[in-house]
Amino acid sequence: MFRASGKQRNMGFYRPLELFYSRRIGKQFADGTTVPINLGTKAFGRYKRFEYGGFLALTGAKEYVEDDSVWFEPRAQFVSGRLKKQIMDNSSAGILFVGKRTENNVYGVLDIDGAIRGTNWQAAYQLARSIENQRGDYAASVGFTHVQQNWLNAVRARYIGEGFDISQVGYVPWRGTTEFTFLLGPRWYFEQGSVRSILLYGGAMLNHEKVDAY
Repeated sequence: MFRASGKQRNMGFYRPLELFYSRRIGKQFADGTTVPINLGTKAFGRYKRFEYGGFLALTGAKEYVEDDSVWFEPRAQFVSGRLKKQIMDNSSAGILFVGKRTENNVYGVLDIDGAIRGTNWQAAYQLARSIENQRGDYAASVGFTHVQQNWLNAVRARYIGEGFDISQVGYVPWRGTTEFTFLLGPRWYFEQGSVRSILLYGGAMLNHEKVDAY
């Protein structure tokens, strides 16, 4: 429900940003300690062409050891809401919010995404803004795949701002990067034999990195 529209399970070519990562709630630290979850509730449903979902979780405070130093994880409230609508026959558009609030800080992300599909093609998009108190930045991804009987076309692009930090609620470690990839090539199918299909493709990838946090 909280996954952005357009993720391709068969090809895996278009991969939208993972803005909600549930293991941030009740997370485990390097020393093996775990943040306690004091309360959690969720609701999901469908109404006509709409799908909706949300959750609320409360976590407790926890001390942990990292690099021979004692750190403190404060109490937090996690909240999320997702609304997605089916458009046309096999397409969708949606909006997502994920947030975390502590005594002194507010974190989160707001996302708009969608996917338009035909019989043998898909065009998907995603636009997100991070929230860190009064700061924030943008990230976006788009993808297009066209799989014909004897030919494949695939294009994807991704931009993640230098200040796009959603490490408190999601998993997007590639800050300050821009990527563009395109692939194309022929396909052959065989009705008999141990080899049923062959796909040959080529293309190019451009990658620009502003920040190397590792």
